[in-house]
Amino acid sequence: MGPETRATTSAPPPLAPPAASNAALAQLSLFSDGFQSVLAPSEWTICQGDVGGDGSLYLSVWSPGMREGIVTVTEDHASMGSAVCSLFSIHLPRGYCRYLATKPVKGELVSHPSPTVAVFVDPPGVFGTGDPSGGPETTIGVVAVTNQPTESNTKLTCAIPGPNHGLCLAIISNYFRWETPPTLPAAWQGSSGPLRGE
Repeated sequence: MGPETRATTSAPPPLAPPAASNAALAQLSLFSDGFQSVLAPSEWTICQGDVGGDGSLYLSVWSPGMREGIVTVTEDHASMGSAVCSLFSIHLPRGYCRYLATKPVKGELVSHPSPTVAVFVDPPGVFGTGDPSGGPETTIGVVAVTNQPTESNTKLTCAIPGPNHGLCLAIISNYFRWETPPTLPAAWQGSSGPLRGE
């Protein structure tokens, strides 16, 4: 990865309700490394990006001394193979996952709002799809896949300490330009009302 840099921030772009309330947006700023941009809590100060030789992109935003709170975005053709296979094996061509794990991670909760989108929740202590996951915070994220050879798969992971998991929905909805928040796995009982499973 490239060196850590101070974040470039700006006010978040407009986002249509109900994906994010004005109160949620007021707590977020747009961070960018010049290649990718993502919302994260305004008080966070470090934004680190990396561009691979194959065109893959990685962006991470966090605050010093608080590494368990982090927002990461990865756009890549190849490196997400195991995540793609474990989340989408029923939707992929036969033989695509021949050498990769296709079973879901134990304890990870997953929903599929469409055949090309998986929403995942990694509860504390579960080492799942989230980057990172397995720590003391719940990790919420989305993997979106494409069958187009010129387009990348995308993974966004969000872990915000404390009772602020609702901000993750605003961050995810904004990044993917969704007008409504993603549907979370029904089995999940989070600590925040908007994230509670049905």
